[in-house]
Amino acid sequence: MTNFLENLYKMFEFANFEAVSREPIISDYTGGYTFTKEDGTSICILKIVDLSHSDESVLKFLCEREMASANMLITRFSNIQVVFLLVDGDSDILDNMPIEFYHGQSPCAIYWHIDTFSKVVTVPQGQPNDVMGIKSVIDGAFSPLNNRTLSYDSPKDSPSKVTYKPKSRGKLPICTFLIAITNILILAMMYLQGYSTAPIIVAAQFGAIVPRLILEEGQFFRLFTAIFVHFGWMHLVFNIAGLLIFGVRIERYYGKLQFLAIYVLSGLAASVASLFLTQGFSAGASGAVYGLVGAAFAYTRLTKKSMDMINYRVVIIYIIFGLAMGFVTPNTDFFGHIGGLIAGILLGVASLNIAKLEPIVLVRKEK
Repeated sequence: MTNFLENLYKMFEFANFEAVSREPIISDYTGGYTFTKEDGTSICILKIVDLSHSDESVLKFLCEREMASANMLITRFSNIQVVFLLVDGDSDILDNMPIEFYHGQSPCAIYWHIDTFSKVVTVPQGQPNDVMGIKSVIDGAFSPLNNRTLSYDSPKDSPSKVTYKPKSRGKLPICTFLIAITNILILAMMYLQGYSTAPIIVAAQFGAIVPRLILEEGQFFRLFTAIFVHFGWMHLVFNIAGLLIFGVRIERYYGKLQFLAIYVLSGLAASVASLFLTQGFSAGASGAVYGLVGAAFAYTRLTKKSMDMINYRVVIIYIIFGLAMGFVTPNTDFFGHIGGLIAGILLGVASLNIAKLEPIVLVRKEK
């Protein structure tokens, strides 16, 4: 038991939770920890209680105290979640706690019970399966005890709700940088081929969308190559800015393969929309970038979590502002942007629904 608590403490520190206190539940045993983690306007207050060294009255006192502290933060945070991890003891203690269904209210008390022997986390009916990656932290605390990854064997009556976490947080977003570099090199090659004096001809040679060549001569490859062709450095700079802002986050939170799929398929969807709706000479990575924006919207809206300080409200503002600017700016492929955005949202939702999560058994406790 002590080993698990120590591992859990270290894992939460490693996951960027800030230790607020390490206090004794009873006079001769250090059995409780308190952590906090902020993400934009959201905060998680985490209380870990060792039930094997405390009783129901102590637990209720701690819960009342933490909720009182949470209520003092409502002027600073729009989303406050207070998570109580009840370690060992009898999971039936959840029946005596003031558990409420979670509908986005703030502050909200969330209760989980951890059985360190069976490695089962019991989640009361109607409460979240995960908050700020806590689920994966618990898995990491179990693993050092047996030096192996826990098997994932959810019971048939376990919740079907999907939870998410970043897949490659902290790793270099290589794919995003490679795409940015590729775009820069292609435009540099276009200038070397005479883009300054004959922009339309050179852009067509490098694979821009020319409806006649696609529909009449079958040059469908242009639907793909147009994603990497730009009309001058200013056009490229705007698209690379969007790529770096959203691409880095999509690659971290969805994974590299999903990022590439979202980027390329959104770009192709934008090219098809441009071909049939804009029906003009067009090129650029804008549609693919809007696909990344759409995937960011899907993640932040469905999970109600931020992507490195970007929440769904920020994404909505970016979408509205970007589409409005595209609508009033001459020679902007508005339909290409819309096509990429819709594709990105759909692909983001699909990726989240098929995401494979870190192994840990979650059991929904019926009330």
